[in-house]
Amino acid sequence: MPSRVLKAFLKIMEDNGIKVEPNWLIDGDFLIESGKKAAEFIVNKLNMNIDAIVCANDMMAFGIIDELKRRNFKVPDDLKIVGFDDINISDSYHLTTIHQPFYSIGYSAIKILIEKIENSNKNIEKMSISPSLIVRETCGCNTKNSEHLEKVNYEKNNDYNRVRIFLFAPWRSDTRSGVKQYRKSQENDGGRKERS
Repeated sequence: MPSRVLKAFLKIMEDNGIKVEPNWLIDGDFLIESGKKAAEFIVNKLNMNIDAIVCANDMMAFGIIDELKRRNFKVPDDLKIVGFDDINISDSYHLTTIHQPFYSIGYSAIKILIEKIENSNKNIEKMSISPSLIVRETCGCNTKNSEHLEKVNYEKNNDYNRVRIFLFAPWRSDTRSGVKQYRKSQENDGGRKERS
């Protein structure tokens, strides 16, 4: 079973009419070095024939940005990049990212833990803390007008054949097995289409 992150990514791509090819999913490990390796793959194997990368965390995004700069590519002109976490140095990279409210997450977790310790019979309610989009320069958006961002209209772009890549970190076994299942299902679908 794929992780929630992978499922959400695949659904959003499908909802926007973009078929995800199995080789668009690149393994990472949340570290800068894996971002650098992903950038090498993008440059050497895909010939930079992509529009954007969505990274599972900011550290991998930094690695991609560093490696692309080393190779004289420009972000966002040559490639748009989005991270996830909004850690302290994300601003210095001008990284568009998803802000995780770490303080609220930690505070809520400790509050629930204390309540459970004080009353072990108390049912723990499931809670959700929403992240927020932090628009900076790496997505190619006009940050001065970021509060008025509109949904990208792919119909006007008419460029469905360009590759979109989701860089993720298979730190959970369900993510890794989900990617394998997705790749296998795409191979099976491709085989059926060729026989038809």
